[in-house]
Amino acid sequence: MDSLLATVAALEPDIVAITESWANEAVSDSELHIQGYDMFRQDRPCEARGGGVLLYVASILGATEYQTKASFPEHV
Repeated sequence: MDSLLATVAALEPDIVAITESWANEAVSDSELHIQGYDMFRQDRPCEARGGGVLLYVASILGATEYQTKASFPEHV
């Protein structure tokens, strides 16, 4: 996470997308938070190993979550 935080601080991107986060319900949002960004996450179900996606959007953009009816387990 330190490397990600350093890269985001240096580049200041509007959007950061992460695949294969391996986050699950045992990992709190506060552990994944990046200051100045709204985080959207979708973990893979706990019985599966790996996976998961995270999307960080600069807070100044005012992003909101959109719930699709897709059957894919990992999308934001």
